[in-house]
Amino acid sequence: MAKVKEFRYVQFPLCLLMQTFTDPSAGLTMIEDYAIVNFAKKFSYDTNEVARQLMYCYYREKDKMPESLLETMEDYINDDELTIDEDYNGFNGSEFNPLEYTTELIDLFEKDQDFKEDAILLYQIRQAINSNCLKITIGSMTSLIKGYEIGSKIKRDFEAQFGPDAIVSVKITQLFEFRKSGKDLDLFRAFLGIKSLIGMKDYVEGNKPIVLSRMIGCKSKEAFEHYTTKKNCKSPKIMETVDKYSKRYHMDNLLLELRKKKFIMCVSKEQHRKMYFSSFMEPDELVKRVHATKANSMEAKLKNAAKLL
Repeated sequence: MAKVKEFRYVQFPLCLLMQTFTDPSAGLTMIEDYAIVNFAKKFSYDTNEVARQLMYCYYREKDKMPESLLETMEDYINDDELTIDEDYNGFNGSEFNPLEYTTELIDLFEKDQDFKEDAILLYQIRQAINSNCLKITIGSMTSLIKGYEIGSKIKRDFEAQFGPDAIVSVKITQLFEFRKSGKDLDLFRAFLGIKSLIGMKDYVEGNKPIVLSRMIGCKSKEAFEHYTTKKNCKSPKIMETVDKYSKRYHMDNLLLELRKKKFIMCVSKEQHRKMYFSSFMEPDELVKRVHATKANSMEAKLKNAAKLL
């Protein structure tokens, strides 16, 4: 499980960025849904606690349950396979222990794997969104899970053709802020694309065409060439973005704005296409780290050469 300081970061596959060109708000919402559920699925669970929380949700928070899970429970209740405590709603005084006198729910988990998996996912999402983790409120659990499933299918289809996708790690609050404002989306896409390039590295080498490819959701030249053809392009807005930021002036301004807002840092040598990208730091610090890496690499090469003498 992630450490507390990392809880507000979520991850999603880069290819989902393409969906923000068709409908920016819907695309970012789907990315949020995918990222939240993907984060939640990493939580460990105890089956008894899953069952206990499922019963609590049924008694006290039905409106926060996925519709399909609620329907399954009610089918079992109507078939007399799951007994409901209508008088005390699972409470004994201030204690909530609906499983104390029955094993019905655990038995149902054993015979119905889909029911069990749906209950586990609800438990995991509840853990992920609580005040100790992401600290967010979900409007509709059904819509959240549906958004995740849509994103998962897009990811599967993309990876079937182009291999494992690049991963974007971002603060959940940033996704919310840019979706709600609807402003600076090209800036945000570029930021997310560069984040996917950097990954967990201190810094990474790249160039402007790579940034453009990543900001439309394409991890590779192959994917970029595929999705920028008339036949495969997801939205005319993608080609408008490609045409605009293929021009040096607009891309330079975009990278400058990212530095000004302290989203990322990038440096390059004059007359060179190669650039170095990192999370935000002062430019001198990034240059120092690049030089240190090159010096260490050269030293290692000299030592290996000396062994061959």
